[in-house]
Amino acid sequence: MLSCSERKHLTSLEYADSIMESVPDSAYHILNSLSDSVEQFVIKDRMMYYTLLADACNKLYKPLPSDTILNEVVDYYDSYGSANQKMKSRYLLGCYYRDNNDAPLALKQYQEAVECADTLDSKCDFVTLFSIYGQIAELFYLQYLEEKAIDAYKKYSHYALKSGNIYNSIRGIEFQIQPYSLLKDTVKVLELTDSVHRLFMKNNMPDKASRIYTRAIFIALERKDLKNAKRMMDEFDSNSGIYVNDSLTDKRYTRYYYAKGLYYLNVGEKDSAEFFFRRLLSSDNKNKYDAYDGLTRLYRSESNIDSTLKYSALRDDVYEDIFSGMQADAVRQVSAMYDYEKLEHQKDIYLLESDKSKLILWIGLSVFLILLLSASIGFIIFRKNKKRETEILRMRFINTLVSLDKLKSELNNLTFAYNELERNSLSDKEKLSDFENKIKAKQDEIEYIEKIASEYKNKYNNIIQGSGLDRFRESSVIQSIRIMYNSPSADTIFIKNEEKKIYKELKSSLPVFYHKITVDINLSNQEKLTAILILADFSTKEIAYILKTSISRISNIKSSLNYKLFGEESSRKLSENLKRTASDVNCM
Repeated sequence: MLSCSERKHLTSLEYADSIMESVPDSAYHILNSLSDSVEQFVIKDRMMYYTLLADACNKLYKPLPSDTILNEVVDYYDSYGSANQKMKSRYLLGCYYRDNNDAPLALKQYQEAVECADTLDSKCDFVTLFSIYGQIAELFYLQYLEEKAIDAYKKYSHYALKSGNIYNSIRGIEFQIQPYSLLKDTVKVLELTDSVHRLFMKNNMPDKASRIYTRAIFIALERKDLKNAKRMMDEFDSNSGIYVNDSLTDKRYTRYYYAKGLYYLNVGEKDSAEFFFRRLLSSDNKNKYDAYDGLTRLYRSESNIDSTLKYSALRDDVYEDIFSGMQADAVRQVSAMYDYEKLEHQKDIYLLESDKSKLILWIGLSVFLILLLSASIGFIIFRKNKKRETEILRMRFINTLVSLDKLKSELNNLTFAYNELERNSLSDKEKLSDFENKIKAKQDEIEYIEKIASEYKNKYNNIIQGSGLDRFRESSVIQSIRIMYNSPSADTIFIKNEEKKIYKELKSSLPVFYHKITVDINLSNQEKLTAILILADFSTKEIAYILKTSISRISNIKSSLNYKLFGEESSRKLSENLKRTASDVNCM
């Protein structure tokens, strides 16, 4: 028999459980009222109390009970709990680690939680199960594991539907759009957008349906499909419920202002474009980047060089801040994964000597990744500065041409007026002399501006001529091969996937050179790759190792290449010939 006090608190716990999904704040207040007496509960009720309290805190974004308590709950349910209780307790422990920025331990608990689920049981807690897959997907996404995130979101959608939650089932499909977007799979993005829009409309949720269009609008704008972009924006403006009087009431959709600005810029309504671009300036860095990018595009379209350079520089500075933050997050994730692995291996460090080598290998890989990230940000800053220098020269060159057109027009007007005056026999000689001086001064000014324009053009062409080859040599695929060659894992350096990336980068950076060695001249694949790697400044020894062949074989290939490409018998000048060909302005 239960005592009156036991029956009272058990009734309170059962009631809190029954209202947890609908009104978690009320459930939390009930549980909070029991906090002073919880230690007097029998262990079964105490474990139920802490499970419900953690669940309520999680739903209300409050700090969860300590991991000591939650680990005790996990241990108890491992011995005495149902499949649902085992799953729930591990899920909540995972949420504790998530809130304390320990992604690896959170992921471990989530994965163990889903293994506890009995999906064949009609009483399976599918609500908790789909919630767990949502957390798993988010962690994978934050670690740039897009394919794994997509798989987790598919399961999120599947189990949400099994729980009877149609809205979250549709959302599970919607969540897949972002990782597919990062994978540059626009076909899948548009396919999922149409599917989600159709499902929301079918289930009488037109506001949710219209909001799904935000990413598809940007794709339409990139493709200059302005009619389709306008159609989707009109639906968003009318049905989303968050766009009133040219203002958004939900800050999560702030980037929509950028889409509106781009649309109006494309249709020539520049005042409207500027209005929406400037709406973004009071937001965070990511939206400020869009604001500065939009204003750069706007002023460039007006040939306003000062404003173009101003907003271009501001845009690049914001991008650098964003990238630095992304790098710091990535480093933290690598460090967290390392710490987790270290803790796992410490359990057996004195028993298994092999764990030492695993630990050393993981440290080496962590250091390698951090160095690679540091090198990447340095490379991006270099490329940014190079791009800015090129853009400044290009804009100055354009500006001088505009000035030249204006001066030449003024010279034509002066010459015409002088000729008319000269035809008049009564003309004042002093006036004629004054016109002659003005014409001479204008001619001198034109000559000076033409000289300046020529200098800008030569400087610009010099940068452009070198940039293609520099861009190829500094590309991520070439740098990764060079780094891997000098790393302990060099035996896996050259795989078919890297080969495809090399050809893709060459085609982008040096299209004429790419065409020359892949189409114009009949070369074997090994000859093509040898030429490309020579161009990338790899030595004969390195190329032999990368292509898994002998040094003598590469020497023979080089002689053959120099003859086929340049008609020279020996290979002595092959490298020089390749670089000269790649540096030709037509290759840029």
